[in-house]
Amino acid sequence: MSHKLSLREVTKDYHGVRVLSVPELDVREGEFFSLLGPSGSGKTTTLKLIAGFEALTTGSIEIDGRDVAPVPVEKRNIGVVFQNYALFPHMTVAQNIAFPLETRRVPRPEIARRVAEVLELVDLAPHRDKNAALLSGGQQQRVAIGRTLVFEPSLLLMDEPLGALDRKLRQRLQEELRALQRKLGITVVYVTHDQDEAMSMSDRIAIMNHGVVEQLGAPRGLYDRPETLFVSNFLGDNNTLRAQRSSASSLRFSDGIEVPAPESAHPAGAALSVTLRPERVALASPVSGPQGASRLRGTVTDAVALGAITSYSVRVDGIGDLKASVQHSGGDYFIGAPGDEVLVGWDVEDLHLFADSGGVLDAGLGDD
Repeated sequence: MSHKLSLREVTKDYHGVRVLSVPELDVREGEFFSLLGPSGSGKTTTLKLIAGFEALTTGSIEIDGRDVAPVPVEKRNIGVVFQNYALFPHMTVAQNIAFPLETRRVPRPEIARRVAEVLELVDLAPHRDKNAALLSGGQQQRVAIGRTLVFEPSLLLMDEPLGALDRKLRQRLQEELRALQRKLGITVVYVTHDQDEAMSMSDRIAIMNHGVVEQLGAPRGLYDRPETLFVSNFLGDNNTLRAQRSSASSLRFSDGIEVPAPESAHPAGAALSVTLRPERVALASPVSGPQGASRLRGTVTDAVALGAITSYSVRVDGIGDLKASVQHSGGDYFIGAPGDEVLVGWDVEDLHLFADSGGVLDAGLGDD
């Protein structure tokens, strides 16, 4: 059975300094929900507060409408999986998985039944009598998950559980973990600093920075419609440029070059940070030209083949250096080399505009 989690007016102070402030956060029943952010953003602190390892300064944490903030850790019925797995190395796989049930004094026949079910669920039945310390990293991770699932928790909290694994194994276990969560319908709160991991696994993501939630939403929406400069730059690769709003429909760069711009609430004369995804930058020879709304001349300064894409660096007249990712699809895509002259384009809606905290870019850029 899945459960709903709600945080209301949650704060955490250390020695009088506020490190976390979450006015409202809801995790839906059966949802795979990720807390994503850099080190020190507050995501692990949030997880510890939910689990009960840390005490709230203010606020409430509700599971299905019941405030569990005053409830001791051992009575919250919350499962937690850590990066280091915290297995008992002298115990077998089956003994590790059975341990939470033994501490709860569950009858032995029931323990045997549940352990057998979980071993099948996490694909470890053939290894039940092996010493846990002798298993591979991926198998140990499955033991840690199985030990958490065996007591049927209300929530499953996971703190960087795949961080110690190599890339290929991590990707495979991401798929397995997501499939297992869907099969069980359990509510998961997952902490990670890995944006690719969060994007591939999550129903929704809360992006955290300096102890607050910068933006919450589905992965695609966060990537395509970032609400802050931090979110835009934290998710995926980006070109970040500085410009000034010259009119309701255009931007001006420092040497006077103007390009079309999307609608925004920024007034004329406002200094802006402008982000543009490399995969949204179109490149073509000066003969054909790209199809985007903006067409500027540039010179390729670097080209790196990365399997399915080639990553280009382009010096664009009037703007500066841009990164462009060209997908190798079909037989009609740009192929260039350093020194090649190119035309550069993008669609207006692929530009994201944010107020530039650095203020006016150039004293020579006055209002029209």
